[in-house]
Amino acid sequence: MGVGNGPPSPPPPSAAEEPCRWHSTKKSLPSQISCPNGGAHEILHLECVAITKSKVVIPYPEEDRVVRCSLIHVNAVELLQRG
Repeated sequence: MGVGNGPPSPPPPSAAEEPCRWHSTKKSLPSQISCPNGGAHEILHLECVAITKSKVVIPYPEEDRVVRCSLIHVNAVELLQRG
């Protein structure tokens, strides 16, 4: 046996896992995603958003609707400043 025969290290996080890792270390801040069609979707509670390998799903319970957006169509993610 040689050097480095310990347990294998975990794989690096994928792009889909990165927002979840970021959320677990930060307080949930209101955000907004921008799409190429000019649409913008506010995310008031990041813990309610579902992110898959190819989509982001944003619920709006007060309006009884859900927005689905392909990640490939997300142009920007911005933090909203509330005063």
